[in-house]
Amino acid sequence: PELAGGFRPLSRETSAAQPRAPPSPSAPSVEESADPVHGLERAVNVESVRRWHDSRMQASAGNQTLLLQQRGECLADSQRREEDLASLRKRLTEAEAEQNTLCESERYEEADALDATIQDLKNSITKTLEQVASSARQTNSLSVRLLGLSRDRETVAEQALERVQALHRESEDARRDMDERNERRLASEETRLDAERKRMDLSRSHIGKDTAVLEEETQQVNTAIDEMTVDHVQDKERAESQRTAVDEEIKELEATLARKKEERKQLTEVVDACDAKISAIRAKFEKQLSRVEAKRRRVQEAEREMEQDAQQVEKMAADLEREREAAKESALQRRRQAAEVRREARALRGLRRFMARNVRMRLRWQQLLEPHQEQLNKAREAWEKASGESAQLAEGSASREAD
Repeated sequence: PELAGGFRPLSRETSAAQPRAPPSPSAPSVEESADPVHGLERAVNVESVRRWHDSRMQASAGNQTLLLQQRGECLADSQRREEDLASLRKRLTEAEAEQNTLCESERYEEADALDATIQDLKNSITKTLEQVASSARQTNSLSVRLLGLSRDRETVAEQALERVQALHRESEDARRDMDERNERRLASEETRLDAERKRMDLSRSHIGKDTAVLEEETQQVNTAIDEMTVDHVQDKERAESQRTAVDEEIKELEATLARKKEERKQLTEVVDACDAKISAIRAKFEKQLSRVEAKRRRVQEAEREMEQDAQQVEKMAADLEREREAAKESALQRRRQAAEVRREARALRGLRRFMARNVRMRLRWQQLLEPHQEQLNKAREAWEKASGESAQLAEGSASREAD
């Protein structure tokens, strides 16, 4: 049959191989080990909390295994001593019955010879009862230590759960702060990018207006030059055509060479005069032409700067997009970490419920065992008292019979 607590007693052959006295439970309990709170506080993620919880559970599992082994040995030793006690009682009963038979047969010398054997059996019974009581007390002490160990395991699970919940809250706070900072930074970058785009649009509009003004001013200068040189150009064209005609006539008419040469000379002077006038007029507009050319160079430089600014804006937009993608990836990673923390918290809650149920079952078992243990102790004390009185009565009877 199984004993209380679910332990099965050893057989006589197995118990005979065990030592006579139960081993002293010297395994360190959770209370005797170092305070693990600082180690848990240094845990910064779920993995470190899991390692801390596993290490504490492994340590307490070793202690629990040792205590269960010692309790099983105590129960086996108690069962063996109960069997020895039953055997001693049976031998005592047989010896007393034999002594009574010898007394009835008036074989008093042989009956007196059995007194020493009966006394030895009674002393052995008393010693065995004391050992049984000691084993019972040790078993109760181990049961109390097992209950304390279960409570400690429940406490470890609760501490791990609280730390995981704290890490989850810290992770959520950090994620919210990071999201807010990312949102503010992205909004600021977006605002700055919009401002740069507006500035580029404004610069492009100004450059277009400057280009239009420059073209208009160039057209006005060319128109003014054409208006002021139109007569001279016409005279030049007319003189050139006449000079060409004269050259042809010179070739054709050598006879009139002198006259034509003189006429050509006059026409050449007219042409030179017209060229001089045209050059003088162009010299008047040289500053305007230089200013127009300088403006054209400035417009070209502004166009190059605008192109560089446009490339910079495009690069800023690409960097902003990469940062936005990085922020999304970071937020996704934090959400995955939060999900892992929630899974670990659910597992620890289940473990805590299991440990709480184990503690309640051990408390209930201890409460149910205490009345029976108390009754067993009272019965044992009554039996010891009755055995003592019986021994005294037997000694008195033996002395009276001897008299």
